[in-house]
Amino acid sequence: MKTPQVLPVLILILSSVLYGCSDNTNDEQKQPLAVATASVTPAQQATQHYTATLVPRYQTNLAFQVSGVVAERYAEAGQRVAAGEVIATLDPRDFIERQKAAAAALQAAERNYQKAANDLQRGKTLFANNSIGEEQLEAYQVAFESAERQRQQARSELQQADNALDYTQLKAPQGGTLVSVTAEPGLVVNAGQPVAQIAQGDQEQVLFDIPSDAKAQPTAELVIADQQRSLSLFSQAGAVNPQSFTREVRYNLDQPLTNVVFGSLVQVSMQSADSAQGLEIPLAALDQRGDSAQVWIIKDGKAATVKVQVVRLTTATAIIKTEQLSNADSVISQGINRLTDGQSVRAIN
Repeated sequence: MKTPQVLPVLILILSSVLYGCSDNTNDEQKQPLAVATASVTPAQQATQHYTATLVPRYQTNLAFQVSGVVAERYAEAGQRVAAGEVIATLDPRDFIERQKAAAAALQAAERNYQKAANDLQRGKTLFANNSIGEEQLEAYQVAFESAERQRQQARSELQQADNALDYTQLKAPQGGTLVSVTAEPGLVVNAGQPVAQIAQGDQEQVLFDIPSDAKAQPTAELVIADQQRSLSLFSQAGAVNPQSFTREVRYNLDQPLTNVVFGSLVQVSMQSADSAQGLEIPLAALDQRGDSAQVWIIKDGKAATVKVQVVRLTTATAIIKTEQLSNADSVISQGINRLTDGQSVRAIN
């Protein structure tokens, strides 16, 4: 029977097939992994844009020195005023009545003083003639001194009433531009309550907030309509606003703007501090697995890692810092999650 001779032949054929497949698998494992690479380029300087407010270098709050009701407003924000020019007034009627009462009180005090002075003079004459005693003369002296004090007090009260009436007019302490005016007719204001702001001089600044982790640069650029100005850093807040996590900064303008009033909104452009101090790579090339960031490079045909410091991320790129890479190098840009250190790789681009 010939059937037993078939089994050895089948075993021999199957072994040959399995051996061939094993050889092919080993050959595939020995082939370097094909990877895409990208060139490392110098980072371009990034520009940050902010909305700022045009403000004066110095500004003074203006307030009435007496309480009352606003009667009239004679100036608007952005208007230039001369020293002593009236900006707003309070209703003067109550103050006029107080002045009249103080004037009448002074007239009465003057008459009382004159009578006391005459009585004292007559008393001295009578005392010299031994017509009255020393006690009577002393009474005349006391009455005169009291009348003199009352006259002085009445004069002081009239002066205060005159001042109060004058204070119903809010006047510019010096020439300048009004930054704001909130005194509206009918508004009840207290003494010392700010109702206007006036700029001292013509020096202009811009005021805006930057993120707490950002650094204010020494220079910036301002743009509004068709005007452009260079800016220089004047000051920055040392403390962070706990609500917005921002810091307030001020910049000086190199020259004044034309036909732009204080309080106007302007656009400020400022270069990022660290954006140009690094290298730019595709975001997909950055491996942030583990404790530190790294990139993969091809070194002697094998995959190797280089630790990097991440400066900034965008939607498509990463700005990094490292002393082990330069502009002439390349990094593996795709499939980095499949790599192992020392793995054989080859670039396909």
